[in-house]
Amino acid sequence: DGPGDYTNYASCSWVIAPKDAMSITLSFRSFSTESDADFVRVYFCNSPQCDPSSNWLLWEFSGSSLPEGDVIFTTGILITFTSDGSNTNPGFVADYVAAIRSPIRV
Repeated sequence: DGPGDYTNYASCSWVIAPKDAMSITLSFRSFSTESDADFVRVYFCNSPQCDPSSNWLLWEFSGSSLPEGDVIFTTGILITFTSDGSNTNPGFVADYVAAIRSPIRV
């Protein structure tokens, strides 16, 4: 959410579900959280609203190892970040690219 370290007891979420997306590629550019205490979780959305109670947890990341490679999804995703009350770190930077269906008109 900006420069500097994240705060204690942070709780953030981002839904990435572009309309008419054929695929979404998620890439982590930097990663530094308190190991085994502060977590980034990536969920597969099985509905357009990405309701957290009905999503599937795909990955859970914590620590200072950059998640390797790009992750490709075919529908929406939900990314959450939570921190505990002890240490803080810079957090993470991720970006995504969505391939959008484009109708062919003749």
